[in-house]
Amino acid sequence: MKYILIVIATIFVAEGEEPKQMTMELPQKSYEECMSAKEDFKLDISFPFLRFEIKSECVVEQTESPESIKT
Repeated sequence: MKYILIVIATIFVAEGEEPKQMTMELPQKSYEECMSAKEDFKLDISFPFLRFEIKSECVVEQTESPESIKT
């Protein structure tokens, strides 16, 4: 099974402004590789007036559309 590391970076520009989000999807070969990448992922950008929040999770890669899955 293949996994995708989904990283969501939220950028807070200024007080009172809506935060901006950026999503990255990074394919991984296994759950272990995905978890290792999740622990090692860092976004080290220094801007004096910006604040960053990073959230990440490992999900199974879906190769078929949800409509094609029969229950």
